[in-house]
Amino acid sequence: MATILKGAPVVAAMNERNAALCEQLKAKGITPTLAVVRVGEREDDLSYERGVMTRCGKVGVAVRQFVLPADATQEQLLRVLDEVNTDDGIHGCLLFRPLPKQFDDRTIRAALRPEKDIDGITDASLAGVFTNTDLGYAPCTAQACMEILKYYSVPLSGKRAVVVGRSLVVGKPAAMMLDRENATVTLCNSRTRNLPEVCKQADIVVMVAGEEAVLSGEAHCRADLSLPGAQTEMLKALKATGKPVVLVVMAGRPLTISQEVDLADATLFMFHPGTMGGPALAKLLAGEAVPSGKLPMSFPRMAGQEPMYYNYNNSGRPASNIVLMDDIELEAGQTSTGCTGYYLDAGDGPAFPFGYGLSYTTFAYGDVRLSSATMDKTGEIEVACTISNTGKVEASETAQLYVRDLVGSLTRPVRELKGFEKITLKPGESRDVKFTLKASDLAFHTSSETTVVEPGDFQVWVSTDSASGTPVKFTVTE
Repeated sequence: MATILKGAPVVAAMNERNAALCEQLKAKGITPTLAVVRVGEREDDLSYERGVMTRCGKVGVAVRQFVLPADATQEQLLRVLDEVNTDDGIHGCLLFRPLPKQFDDRTIRAALRPEKDIDGITDASLAGVFTNTDLGYAPCTAQACMEILKYYSVPLSGKRAVVVGRSLVVGKPAAMMLDRENATVTLCNSRTRNLPEVCKQADIVVMVAGEEAVLSGEAHCRADLSLPGAQTEMLKALKATGKPVVLVVMAGRPLTISQEVDLADATLFMFHPGTMGGPALAKLLAGEAVPSGKLPMSFPRMAGQEPMYYNYNNSGRPASNIVLMDDIELEAGQTSTGCTGYYLDAGDGPAFPFGYGLSYTTFAYGDVRLSSATMDKTGEIEVACTISNTGKVEASETAQLYVRDLVGSLTRPVRELKGFEKITLKPGESRDVKFTLKASDLAFHTSSETTVVEPGDFQVWVSTDSASGTPVKFTVTE
């Protein structure tokens, strides 16, 4: 049975132990010192470096920074490593990798003395793991995995362990360490041929899919919005194991993932998270945190629906009597179906609308209440709605206020977001959300480049997303 282990208490215990060791060394006149060697100014490196310095400060380790420009030469970096190697006042070295392309990775790895290598990048450090030789140092990330297991007294002898990832710093060293504890180890990654068979050993399968970050950004467009490569086929193979499958998608744009969402037992869309995305994902999957995000854009069913957005202008033939192409009768007449605003293969709406987002609980929205059914062109009304947590866990919900101008001198959007409020409710708790809707919120720009509030009938929603809820009508008067 899989067990979720929390790293925080292990880190706290290790920090306490390390702080005590540092005090012992300082009592002998020795200041433990870590060299941090960085090339360039990558944001991920800078963020991690700040974290390293903070943690070192907490346990009493001094830090010496060696920073080279992104266009530094290999000779410059080798001189820095030579200084680290020969300085007896430096007791460990953290070298940020991957290095820029002008560096030969093997040459750099060979240049650092293994006893000063805290991250397990040198060949000697790795050899100590793979040859079962106790050299007194090993890749610290893999070692940290073993520390967590030991902290919780997890029995390893005779147990099955699946290590996903073949990196020389984490995956392979961790597999070797587990093997020494008499565990049966399966080492795999996304290219593992028998991955479905490996996953049958698990209680739950978590598949992380999506796009590489390099595929997103300015001038990084895609015409095909499906998952790249064979990811969908892999998901089908994992689903065929009969195990529950949780799909985590990281991408920089809306994707056409209706099929994948239907295959998975649960789906979490992360976009491209920052440096704390990993801990956030772990807490969400472990149930230590509850999802409360809402989509900032609509997700299409098919790429041909783009551009797709919630606040579109109504057409002269809004979608009605929808008949999809697979349901059209044989030899049907040319004008017997269609002819309104929808796609014959995708229908009329998105797969997931703007503002959409589920939780580990459920919320019920009451009727929308207005302080008045009318207001003049300089007035305001209060819009209220009761929201209830009808599930079993405490969670947050973002209530969204939408309006529609039913008749305007220019065609108006079918909905416009005018406000939102995030509230947190305990199981069974109910609370009113209230919005002040001003006449000026209903103004729009005319063809004569003026901004006006036109009298007439409007609709207002308080809902969980841009495609749900029941509207209430009010009127703006002169």
